[in-house]
Amino acid sequence: MLATPNSPHATQVTHMPTVTLNTPPTPLPGEASLPLLELVQQRLRTILGKGYSVVLAGSGGLNAAEQYHLSIVHERSGNILETSGSTAPGFIEHVLGLGRRMKAMLEAPVLNQPETGTARLLTWISDSA
Repeated sequence: MLATPNSPHATQVTHMPTVTLNTPPTPLPGEASLPLLELVQQRLRTILGKGYSVVLAGSGGLNAAEQYHLSIVHERSGNILETSGSTAPGFIEHVLGLGRRMKAMLEAPVLNQPETGTARLLTWISDSA
């Protein structure tokens, strides 16, 4: 039996529009979103200025990064700072502080003297900068 549009056995088909939500997932406590990591990376580039290469990446986490991975390269000297850690509260200040200390170390007057042989700075220990 064939149903016609006006017959009691007719079925009406309604097409519902497809809805796609492009809302990014909300980071859980202890996670950092990718846009936040990008902002921190841009801030580091501003602090360091020309002559430095900065890469800040994230890994782990359900909705965002639980760990950060930082690499700063001083192009003139070839010195590299690489570190990683948790994106728990306070990591932004820590990462920016590392950048400031690296810049202070590499721009210190003692390092900008003409080379006097084979001596070179192996480490710089300071929490202030």
